[in-house]
This record gives sequence, structure tokens and C-alpha cells, in this order.
Amino acid sequence: MGATITRSVEQQLTVTIAVGDHLYEPHRRGGALRRVQPDAQLFSARGRAAGTLPEAGRLFGRTELLEALRDLLSGGESVVVQGRPGSGTTSVLRRLAHDPVTGSFTDGVVFLDGAGSRGDDLVQQVVEAFHVCDRPGFGLRMRPEEVDRALAEREALVIIDHADVAQHHLERLASLLPSGVVVLGTSVALNGPVATTIGLDGLEPPAAVELIGREFARSLNVVERSDAVPLNAALAGRPLSLVQAAARVRMERATIQDPAPTAEEVVRDLLDPDGGRATTHVTAATLAAFWPTRCNADALSAVLAGPDDLDDALRQLVDLGLVTGSEPAGFTLDPALIDRVGARFDLASIRSAAPTRLAAWAELEPDAERVAAIGPAAAQAAVWSLEADRPHEVVALARAFDHALATTRRWQLWGELLDHAVRAASTTPIDPADEAWAFHQAGTRAVALGQVDAGRELLHHAVRVRTSIGDSAGAALSRANLETVSADRSRRLLGIGAVASFVVAALLALTMFLGSRGTDEPESALQAANVTDEAPATSAAPTSSTVPSTVATTVPPSTIDPLAPPAPPGDVEVSVAEDVVRVSWTPPTDDDLAGYEILRDGDTIAEISGPADDWVDDAATAGATHDYAVVALDLDDNRSLPSPSVAASIPGGATTADEDDDGDGRGPTTPGSVSATADPAGVLVTWVASQDRSGVGSYVVRRDGVEIGTTGGDATSFLDASPTPGATHSYEVIALDVDDNQSATGGPASITVDAPPPPDTTPPSAPGGPSLGQQPASSEPAAVVVTWGAATDDEGVVGYRVLRSGSVVVTTGADQLVLADPDWRSGRYGDVDGCGETFVDYAVEAVDAAGNAGPRATITVTLPPSC
Repeated sequence: MGATITRSVEQQLTVTIAVGDHLYEPHRRGGALRRVQPDAQLFSARGRAAGTLPEAGRLFGRTELLEALRDLLSGGESVVVQGRPGSGTTSVLRRLAHDPVTGSFTDGVVFLDGAGSRGDDLVQQVVEAFHVCDRPGFGLRMRPEEVDRALAEREALVIIDHADVAQHHLERLASLLPSGVVVLGTSVALNGPVATTIGLDGLEPPAAVELIGREFARSLNVVERSDAVPLNAALAGRPLSLVQAAARVRMERATIQDPAPTAEEVVRDLLDPDGGRATTHVTAATLAAFWPTRCNADALSAVLAGPDDLDDALRQLVDLGLVTGSEPAGFTLDPALIDRVGARFDLASIRSAAPTRLAAWAELEPDAERVAAIGPAAAQAAVWSLEADRPHEVVALARAFDHALATTRRWQLWGELLDHAVRAASTTPIDPADEAWAFHQAGTRAVALGQVDAGRELLHHAVRVRTSIGDSAGAALSRANLETVSADRSRRLLGIGAVASFVVAALLALTMFLGSRGTDEPESALQAANVTDEAPATSAAPTSSTVPSTVATTVPPSTIDPLAPPAPPGDVEVSVAEDVVRVSWTPPTDDDLAGYEILRDGDTIAEISGPADDWVDDAATAGATHDYAVVALDLDDNRSLPSPSVAASIPGGATTADEDDDGDGRGPTTPGSVSATADPAGVLVTWVASQDRSGVGSYVVRRDGVEIGTTGGDATSFLDASPTPGATHSYEVIALDVDDNQSATGGPASITVDAPPPPDTTPPSAPGGPSLGQQPASSEPAAVVVTWGAATDDEGVVGYRVLRSGSVVVTTGADQLVLADPDWRSGRYGDVDGCGETFVDYAVEAVDAAGNAGPRATITVTLPPSC
């Protein structure tokens, strides 16, 4: 009860966000916007970056890599450090933050954990590291152009770990500080150069020995150090895999020389050990369900209904190497275990329950920062609800996280949840109040960020819905936000409308001028006249060294909403005479009508200025059936909804004596919307079907003006299986009826065909090792076990060939790095018939998808004398 009351009170507190030329304030029915103008300063730039550096981690043999990074930074180059999860990127970046290049960054060092953050929100965090708010209750959200100005002269080092965002966001982050340096740690594969990119390779044997010793909490002995070398090779030097292997050794009291564990063995032995707890299992399953989205302890507690031993379970999973991460950025399961964990637990039930539980937790939590921190999990849960067609859950999540994400300036993540809510409301009927709220918030956010056209459409929809359900206060709030938009009013269909606007503006200006001469305080009187109950005026607003500060003023509501669209025309009728269609309608009763648009089959074919109630279409397609509708326009270029459409069938025309008895002498209508798209088998050409009185008999497809094929009359697609790689082709489609009358040509549609990639001629590297997994105990062992390390290839290794005395024994898969050979005797040579030493030669070579075989790694089994 106490938490609910606290949350209710917190929602009523005014938290103002300055963004662009607007102030945003949260309200119960949605956010309020007000236009602002420069005045009091609320924000100032920091001399140096604010923030606390993370604890410096141990490098485990990455000293040379760190020095290479420092050399790049000293030259002013931004860097992307790319490594798969669990490769040790975080340790390198944390050490770099503590000792980059002495004296090179006069504005300081910023270290951010980007786990779960969106690209624009990471940029926002960088901005906030360099700006301080001088007034409580205000926050700053910069637009992209303002960010560029704010950071243009900063000579700082910005390090962002776990920057796993889209390619264009990586490019934006890498270019963030023109006068400084940005270092990004990411596991995202890059399609092209973003900055200098350094790949994080596996650990060398000495570093692996050091890491395993840390996990054992002691130094390794001579035997263990020797056994750690093949283990490191088998695990490709991946630190997280080494941690998992060490944990398995500790738990089973095994030795390092045992074969490296497979992913299945890790799940079996580490996730379900003797004495394991249910919370450990279900926590791992929850992280697998959300992967790759990270979940912190709050998110896990919400989804799992708050188990008491959650912290212990997380600690155990981290110690075992199954999970990586920290608070508050969140934890994630080792990607190598996702499929195995998913096969053992019911992830669908977790995804089904998560949306409702996350929304309920957020509604009761008063701390906006804690709520915002689990926003990525909420966004993922909203996607599940959309896929399951549960729109009410989507809107509930958006409403529960709305206040926290907006006021903590996670505006990209906020936008994602609002987009999900709008999509849910647009596809499935929901509570109209929730629908209007979603459209209002999405439109308000868009307007604040300068996306005026999209914001107006969304807010118009919110006004219509709120008006239809009698929510006058909500409709007034949506209208007030619309009135802040400085839309372009230059387009006028009637000159009289422009003249009237000019006259009204002139009269208002004259009145204000005369009034100002009769009072000593004209500004305060004007401000008093502009205050409304729905959005009270604010005396001051933020500024910074780059963002103009502003004073809020609200526009008084008018008796007639100038932004509300007109009503649609009514009583639309059509009459047909040969090839001419007359469309008529009843005009709406709006006083400021400026004209109409005529729609045929959904496309605008004519615009009419001034009063009218009919129009003639003399370009209708003979033999076709068209749908007509009418849209009303007002003086502000607002469009009504289309009227209900009315169909008109156009005759096919008279026949002549030269025509066949069953022919009509007219071709089909033109194939519509011709398009060409890439297909794995070539180019797929598609079109909208033609119409014909006697029926479409076939379609002819042309490429670059030359016929390449025909289809049946009921087809709407054609596959060109032989386009020229690297060429740009133009496709056209012609319809023929059963009498071979041709239509006009549909298209063209152009497409550039991708050139095939060059053949792969690069062989894989040699496999690591190999080594004997077990030494034969006698001259007649049951089997000889050979183990080798993974090879690498630019396109990927698909398998390994194992040879015994020059002959291929078997070809394994890419993930099989061990072979037990019971038929070793057939390869034995030396003193075979006597009792002296004998030998068996083994070799392993890697093979890629193109059939290239890499260098062989060899080993010889020596059997001692048998007598």
C-alpha cells in the first residue's frame, strides 16, 4: 500500500524535460508540450566529464593489446574493440579507462556500460556527462544537431562497453567527439569500417594459466600448467570457456587433462549439480528466454515473483561462468548455452508471464531510475505480447514504463515501447482511452524531437478518439500539443484564406501595440492572458552553452480548433456513361472548406479548389471496375478521412464487324505496381493483376525490352532465373486477354543484381595440437583417442578430416574436436611382427565450405615393446 501511494504521489510531481524548442511535462492523460523562448539559464557545461570509473580488471596477457590501444588513442583515432561475449573485452576497456594516455584528454574520461541501452540513449548519457542542471526538477534531452554542437570541442576519452547496437548507431557513436576519442567494445559484426577495428583473439597459454589459477585461488603446479595448454587450445582461448572448465574441475574434483567439456556437459554438470537450487535453474532459464536482452536483479525478481535467494543464485551462475554481467546493466547467459538451456526448460511460459509481471512491478516501484533500468526487458516483453496478439499487455507495459523512461531521458527506448503500443492499438480493438493515450504520447514525443509531420498525424488521431469517447480534458491536452507545432502554413488552396489570415494577424498586432502603450507591465499582462488550467505557464526553462534556454508561453485555446480535420463528404454516388464516370457528393458543413481530393482505387487522381459537389473522370479504364472516394480539405490543408468508397463498372466499348463474335476488341487493364526484388534463385518480378471483360489469358514479361517469359492469366509473379550478375535490369509486364488483345505496358521496375562473391580459395588454418587424449596403457589399447584444437577460416570451418597413416579415417563436424579410433592397428608400422616398438601416425586437417583443406597437424603414437 505504501509503495502504491508513493508511486501515485511521484507521478503527480512535475518533471520538466527541455528538448529542442519545447518543454515536456508528464501528466496523467499524457505528456504536455509548450513552446519556449530564450531566458534564464538552467544548464551549464562542466569543465571536465563527471562520473566514476569502474574497478580496473586484470588483463590476463592482454598487455600488448592495451599498449596498441594507447598508441591509437595518442594519435587521435577512435577504436572499436570487437570480441564475442566472454572474450574479455570488459577487462581491457576497464584497464584502459584508468590509464589511457597521460595528459591527452583535458576534458576527462567517461566510461559507460552500454548493455541494454539504445544508440541515441547512449549519446544522451555522454551529453549528460558534460552538462550539469542548475535547477532541480529539470532535465535536458538534446536533438542530434544540438549534440554535435555540444561535443564539437570536447577533448575527452569516451569508452562505451557492450555497445551492441545497430551499424548506423555504431557509426554515430564512433564520430561523437571530433576533438576527442571514442572507444567502443562490441560483439556486433561490422559490415564495414566504422573506425580502427581491433579483434579480440583468444588468450595465449600463459594468460590461460593465470586465469585458471585465479579460478582455483592458487597457483597451478607443473602438471596442471602443462595440461592447461591443450585445454586452452581446445577452447580457442575464450576466457569464459576457461572459467566454465575450471568450475567443472572444481566441482567434480577432476583434473585439467580431462577432455574439455562440451556445452551439453556444462548444462548437465553445472546447471544441475547435486544439491542445486530451483532458483538457480529458473534464473538461467529466464536469462535464456530474454537473450540477448540483459536482465538485472530487478527484472529477474519481477519476472520470477521475487525469490528470496535470487542474489545467491545469480552469484553461483556467475561463479560457474554460465552468466556474465553486473548491476545495474544486467546479466546475460553464455550464448553457447542458449539452445541447451532452452531444450531443458519451458521458455514459452516465462515469456507468457513476463509482460504482466514487469508492468505490475513498474507500477509499484517509485524510483524512476530503477524502472528505466529494466526498460530493455520491458521492450522485449512487449514484442512477445505483440506476437501473441495480446495488445492490452503491450499498452500496459508502455503505460507502466512511460514516466520513468521519459523523465530519465531514455527517449529512444521510450519511443520503442510507444511504437509497440501504437501498433497494438492499430491492429486490434482495445480500450479507446488506452488507444488515444498511446497515439497522444507517440505524437507528443515526435513533435518534441522535431518530427513534426509524424507527430501531427498521431496527435490528430488522439483528438478524434478522445472526442468520440467524451474525454474533453484529454482532447484539450492533445490539441494543446498540436498548437505548439510551427507547421508550414504557406500552402493555401484559396487565396481568400490567406488574405483573411493576414487581416486577422494585422488586427491582433495593432491591438497588442495599442494595449502595450496603456500599461507599465505589458509582458506580465500578456503572460497572465496565456495561462491555462491544463498547461500552466512556467517562468523559466533550460539553457546550456549550446542549447538556447527558454521561457514557456502557451497559446490560448481557440473556440474552433484550427488543426482539427474537416468531416468527410457524404452521400457519394457515381454514374457511368460509356468511358466517363461522374462522381457526386454532399459537402460537409465545415465553414473553412478549401477543396477536395478525388481518390480512385485509393490513389489521388484530382484536386479541386473551392466549393464543389461533383467531378467527372474521363480517364477511367474501359472494362475495369474502379472504387471512388472523396476527401475534404480545409484552409490549413488538413485532410478529412476518405468517404466510404463507391464502385463503378466501366463498359468495355462497342464491337466492330471485323472482331470475332466473342471478342471485345479491347486489351486488359495495365498490370499495376510492377516491382522487382532480389530472390535466392534470381529476380522475382511481381505485379497487380489486370482486368478484362473476356478474361486475362497470359502475361508477357520483358527484361531490358526483350521478352524473357510468359505466365498464365491468373499469375501475378515471374521468376527470372538468369539475370546478369552485377548488371542493372529493367522489367516490364504486358497483359493479353484470351483474344490476344494487349494491355498497356506496366512498369518499368529496375533492380541491380548483386555480383556473386569471389570464390573462396583461402584454406583454413592448421588445427591446434593435436595431442593424445589418453596414452595407451599397453600394446593393445581398446582405442586411441586424438584431441585437437579448433582451426580458423575466413568463411568458417565446416569439419575436420582425421587421417591414420595417410588414409582418411573419418570426417567430423566443425564442433567435434576429439576422435576415438578403435581400429588403430590397421595403421601400425615398425616392428609389427616382432615385439619391438610400433608406431601409428595421425594427422588432422580442417575443411571449409568451399572444400579447401588447411595444413595438417600431425602426431605419432608410439607403442612400447611388447616383450
